Amino acid sequence: MTDEEGQSKVKKTFFKRWWVWGIIVLIGIPVLANLVGVNEDAEATENPTDLEALEDKEKELNTKEKDLDIKAEDLDEREKELDDKEKELETIEGELEDKEKEIISKEEEKADKEAKAKKEKEEKSEPASAATASNPIADLNDSEVESQIKNNAETNWDTDYQMIDYEIEIQTESYNSLKQLELDDVQAEIMQNAWDSWQYDFQMVEYEYEMQVEAYDKLNN
Repeated sequence: MTDEEGQSKVKKTFFKRWWVWGIIVLIGIPVLANLVGVNEDAEATENPTDLEALEDKEKELNTKEKDLDIKAEDLDEREKELDDKEKELETIEGELEDKEKEIISKEEEKADKEAKAKKEKEEKSEPASAATASNPIADLNDSEVESQIKNNAETNWDTDYQMIDYEIEIQTESYNSLKQLELDDVQAEIMQNAWDSWQYDFQMVEYEYEMQVEAYDKLNN
């Protein structure tokens, strides 16, 4: 055996020993673990901004969620307000319907009065020129009457402008109708009594006058 062959045999024998590989493994594991740890630390140090960005986004999402909760509460409150307003509107509609019925009733009543008055005029045998008594309504000042009618309507109906306008209209019509009447002594007395009772409520003055005249005519015919 030559020297070269002996050295080769020694080398092969050395690497074939188990304890040699055991030492290599023992040394290699810590080295690899250290390399992996360094890698992870490097990644962690390389991405701090990403973590902060995620935290910021999480905070932003939390803030938006709170805002959404607040908005949801606001929507609930607005829905309640809308429900209340809807109920209020229903109440107002009911009141308007009642007032409309009242207006229709008054218009029908007025039409009946006009029809009766017309009939009475046609049935009277005495001409209008025969009247000699003074009409207390005709003696009133038009401007004062207009002002008083408006004041009464505003007092009665406050901010209900539709009813204010309606009352001014019907009171003015009644006033104009009454002041044009030519009266005899009895009719003048009835008119005066009606005026004393109702003053500037000409619709009621007209109504009482017509009812009293009708009753008088029935008693005397």
